[in-house]
Parts: sequence; structure tokens; C-alpha cells
Amino acid sequence: MGRFIAPSLAALFLLFGAPSNWPQTESARLKVRAVLVDNDLNQKPVPKLAFVLAPFEGPVGETITGKTGFDGNGEVQLAPGKYRLSTPEPVEFQGKKYSWEVDVAVSVPESTVELSNDNAKVTEATAPAPGRKVDELTTLFQKYQNAVVTVWSEIGSGTGFCVDKAGLIITNQHVIGPSDLISVQFDAKRKVSATVLAFNPEKDVAVLWANPSAFPEMITAPIAKSETGRESVIEGERVFTIGSPLSQRKILTSGMASKVESRAIISDININHGNSGGPLFNSVGEVVGITTFRESGPGVAGIVRIEEALPILEQARKKMGDATLPSAHYLPVEPTDTYPLDSLKETISAEKFNRHPYLFSEAGFDVAMVTPILKYRMEEAVQLAAAKEKGLGSTRLLFRIRLNRCAICVVGPNMSGSTNQCY
Repeated sequence: MGRFIAPSLAALFLLFGAPSNWPQTESARLKVRAVLVDNDLNQKPVPKLAFVLAPFEGPVGETITGKTGFDGNGEVQLAPGKYRLSTPEPVEFQGKKYSWEVDVAVSVPESTVELSNDNAKVTEATAPAPGRKVDELTTLFQKYQNAVVTVWSEIGSGTGFCVDKAGLIITNQHVIGPSDLISVQFDAKRKVSATVLAFNPEKDVAVLWANPSAFPEMITAPIAKSETGRESVIEGERVFTIGSPLSQRKILTSGMASKVESRAIISDININHGNSGGPLFNSVGEVVGITTFRESGPGVAGIVRIEEALPILEQARKKMGDATLPSAHYLPVEPTDTYPLDSLKETISAEKFNRHPYLFSEAGFDVAMVTPILKYRMEEAVQLAAAKEKGLGSTRLLFRIRLNRCAICVVGPNMSGSTNQCY
């Protein structure tokens, strides 16, 4: 008896064809072209425009996505039928926003739909909120401000900047002068003693040494190097400094390099008392000089080229081995808070004010300890006296006073000197 072999399903399809009620799988091509016309009637393709096609019939949520190319043309393959084409994100063009939601009939072999001004939903573009413009100078200031310190000496104060992780700080020699007591202050709370390792009065450069462990956040300022074909700074280049002018801390000042000489740089940067010894940065954040002096008013400032300081810096590095690392112990700093106003007003209400704790004589000098209380009493008394002379009765005149600082004023021997000195 012969064996019966069932024909394969594929063979049956070849002999008799597929049943008429089986779904047919046809594919059609849909071409999408997105073009906008500008105010001058020029056609502008819309590149990288994402679009979504959702069928009118079929499972809910079943969509087909596509995107136009740089030429504004896109293409997708899908089954014939009716679809709704939409764009998830609007396109901003000449102050307006364009989005699309159009019905498309797709048939074999291909269909085309054009997205244009005519079938777009148009709304006014929202004006962007005014934003803060931050240029490179702001970024460089934030980056290098922790390389700068305030330098204190017996003759005044100035600025310095760290150039070595070991704690070497460059400043002007005239900032420290012949002082035996020198300190550097990193911020409002931290101040330590410093030692002079090397200096040169002719070049007006001094190198100090401070204990770097006192200021863990302190960084080194990068020193520019002049090479053949690459100058560290050129005339007309934007420059800036960070310093401690007028009893302030880490103040940014910018200007332009007006003239570049072999040993000095002339700039229109504004240098005030306290800026001396600070770093002059070029436009890429490299130290090219030391801010040193101001010539007859603002507008002309003199800067020592950083190359002048390099030999003195090397001398300081050689002396570090024989010197003792300064202490990291914090020194007293000026108070940052103000004296209580109520306590100051009590000095005015008192009928008698004892000045003896504030005024005394020592070694032939009359010394005044000018504290907030004494200063307020003296200035308020002057204001009240002036008001009475003008017939204003008890009306007080307004005035400003720094209430957080004390001073020691020495008046020449037995009050006969013509010059007062305050510290």
C-alpha cells in the first residue's frame, strides 16, 4: 500500500492561490515636504522636522514617525489608508511658530503631502525672557580669584597672587617696604603671617611665602610665556586684574593694553590704592604683569612685565630650603559686622562722655583710639552743633559713617606736629 504524503501549505498556495478572505500586505510610500515662505517670498526648507502619522483605523496608539532631512524632505513606508499627520514640536520662523495637523490619504505606490504656510497653524513666538549675558571675563574672574590675596604690612596694604603650590606669592616691593610684620589675607576670615624670601627694589618685585595649608582653596595663577611668534600680550588686547583696592577684597577691573614695552606694560586699566602687586591677566587668563602704579590720575597705569619677576621667583625657590615655613595660625581680621546702632545712640543720650579711655599720651606723643563709639560721639556732636547754629533746633543732619572699623591716630609730639598718622 502506498504512503500518502500531505502537500505543504506553500505548495497549496502555488496550486490554488491564497484564500480571498486573508488580509493582503501592501506597502505604500509617503513623501513629506516641509517648506516655508519668508517675508521676501523665498522658499526655505524646514530641516529635521519630526512628524507623526496616526491611522484613522487600526489599534489605538499605533503610530509611525518620521523626520525631514536638511533639504526639508522626508519619506516613510506604510500601509495604504487614511492618516492624520501632526508635528509634536512647533518650528520658530521669523518671529512666529508653525505647527501642522493635516489629514493624508495614502495609496499605492506613493503619495505626497506638502507642509507649508498655507496649511500650518501659526502663532506668535514668545519673546525670550531677558537673560544675563556672561562673557569670558566673568568666567576667568571666577576661575582665578582664589589665586589672589590681600597683602598687609606695617606701611599699608596691597595685593598679591600665588604662583606656586608651595605658597609663593608675588607682590610689589613697595607694598611691604621695610616692614618686619607681613601677612596675607585670603578672604574676610582667614589671614596668616608671611615671610619675605626675595625682593628687588629696582624692579619693584617681592616674593612672599605663606603656609598653603591655611588656604586649601587657594590656586596658582598661570604665568604667560613669550615665545617666538607668540607674544604674551599685544597692544589693543583686553586685560584685567583682580585686587584689593580701597579696602575691598578681590575686585575685578578691566581695560586694554595700550602700549607693550620690554619691561613694562602701559594700560588704561583703573588702578587704585590697594591694587599694587596684583596680577594683570591677558585675554586668555595668563598673568602678563604686576599692577604697580598709576600715572597722574585714571587712564594711564603702569604694569611691571611678569618676566621681570621670574629671576626673583627663582631666588625665592632656592631659599625655601633654608627658611622656616610660616605658621598656618590665623591672625585677627577686621570685623565684617557693624557696631550695634542702639549702643552708639546711647553715647549721645549720656550727658557726660568720658574720653580718657580713648585719649592718652605716650613717649611724647598724644594717641587717640578712634573706636566706633568715639567716632560716632564726635561726629554726631559736630552735626548737632551745626544744626543749632543754623537754627534747626534738635533736627539732625544725615551723615555716613563706617561703624565697623577702629583706628589708632598719633599726633606729633605734644599735639604740636602738623601731620597725623592713623593705622
